[in-house]
Amino acid sequence: MAKIRTLIPIAALSCLLFGFTLPDTPAGRVNDFADILSPQTEQELEALLLRYEQTTTNQLVVVTVPSLEGQSIEEYSIRLAEKWKIGQKEKDNGIILLVAPQERRVRIEVGYGLEPVLTDATCALIIQRYIIPAFKEGNYDIGVRQGVEKVIAATVDGDDLEKIFSGYTPMARGTPSTLEDPVLWGVILFLGAVFLILILDSRRSAHSIRGRRRRSPGIYWIGFGGRSGGGFWGGGGGFSGGGGGFGGGGASGSW
Repeated sequence: MAKIRTLIPIAALSCLLFGFTLPDTPAGRVNDFADILSPQTEQELEALLLRYEQTTTNQLVVVTVPSLEGQSIEEYSIRLAEKWKIGQKEKDNGIILLVAPQERRVRIEVGYGLEPVLTDATCALIIQRYIIPAFKEGNYDIGVRQGVEKVIAATVDGDDLEKIFSGYTPMARGTPSTLEDPVLWGVILFLGAVFLILILDSRRSAHSIRGRRRRSPGIYWIGFGGRSGGGFWGGGGGFSGGGGGFGGGGASGSW
């Protein structure tokens, strides 16, 4: 914990030293700084994300930027989360969908509190299956919409989901109510088995780590987490942002 806290001022100092700038605190939940989304998409997603937040208290923010300014998308995303204070402090329930068209990179950044539900593997599959195919065709509206829909579907179910999507026409293939896709879940189960094998193997090879529960850094080579080793504990700010904590959970992709 102390190590993570130490990284925060270091990250802030590096922004100053290397001229790395971040967008100002957002006025809403859809922030199209790269100007790649249509006004209709912005308006409809803003309303959808407001209902999502009101129903669940989770905060999902869409951000597009003209450039990452030489930073990796993982580093840029975690610093943006730190500055904007997305999510509730007591719940760590923030999510950022970040798109950088110039570098052709996309990332879903997940707060600590939602990592058990919106896992690295789920984020990676949403990116690869629903976002990147649309981006490859030059359709940012569809890619972003589908990404948002599937993130919401992964974190909500039942009557709440129907309430959130009321009056909204989904773009993603199939219903937004679930991620029920045999291929999708087959891959998730396979990756889960791989993760389990790696964790068990690391425990056998390490000395005396019985009973310790942690997310092993040895599994991140698979390409989901892109762990950035950062976190923040703010006191609020932004559009009702409460200072949720982030530690690099999520996934990144390119097209």
